[in-house]
Amino acid sequence: MNKAQYLTRTLQEYLKSIYRLKVEQGKKVIRVKDIAAELKVTMPSVTDAMKRLSKLGLVYYERYGFVDLTREGEKVAKELYDRWIVLKHLLHDILGIPEDKASTDACNIEHDLSKETAEKIALLTLFIDNCLSEELKNKLKLFIETRKC
Repeated sequence: MNKAQYLTRTLQEYLKSIYRLKVEQGKKVIRVKDIAAELKVTMPSVTDAMKRLSKLGLVYYERYGFVDLTREGEKVAKELYDRWIVLKHLLHDILGIPEDKASTDACNIEHDLSKETAEKIALLTLFIDNCLSEELKNKLKLFIETRKC
């Protein structure tokens, strides 16, 4: 894999948060306070994490300045984000788990999956989305709800 496997869950979450701020919210400039608000943590916690990620070559960070991902940091963050999106889709849209729970569970799962398993889950969701007829998708949902074929 890449550097993601050597990062703590917390540092992975900081990377993913920066990526989400850029991708989902379209922020061009990211500050420590933005990350703190996104993750509901203190600004000193973010500052400490940014220093650690900067030493690892994953973020550009200067005290009282902006935060951005390096090329390697963006690669790691995108991989984490993509895993989270696929897992959330599987849990919420396919298995019918409420969105907030699916989001939290996907976040918990994403950190512990091997690259191979994550890729296979992504392929499964693609298969369900693109290859199953609406009738079969409805049968799957019915089975999940009733445990009857």
